[in-house]
Amino acid sequence: MKTPENAKAEDYCRVFLVLQSKGQMTETRRKLLSVLYRFYHHQATMSQVAEKMGWKSFSSANAHYGRLGQLVGEQLGFEFKPGGAYSSALCTFVEPRERGDQWLTIMRPQVAEALRQLDWT
Repeated sequence: MKTPENAKAEDYCRVFLVLQSKGQMTETRRKLLSVLYRFYHHQATMSQVAEKMGWKSFSSANAHYGRLGQLVGEQLGFEFKPGGAYSSALCTFVEPRERGDQWLTIMRPQVAEALRQLDWT
């Protein structure tokens, strides 16, 4: 079974180009990937991503990342756990330690490498 952990940068490059050719890699989705890529170590909260995108709430960033992750995961043949986050196709997460803190989203290294190879950074 193919999982995000064993997918390679080349797999992500191929899928990103397929999505682009189908009109599913929109300008917003490319910008969303680029925004997270540009954070230090490709790590940010969804509130930070939303702010850079000009959105009022982290829920917009979550929704957009989730939909893109679903499209990528489907193209790569990932099986998502029931109730799991589709964005896990693109990122890993660190759970908050304190009440009121937010989840930290970390772009998978192979996704970051694919963006470098495609010069989408």
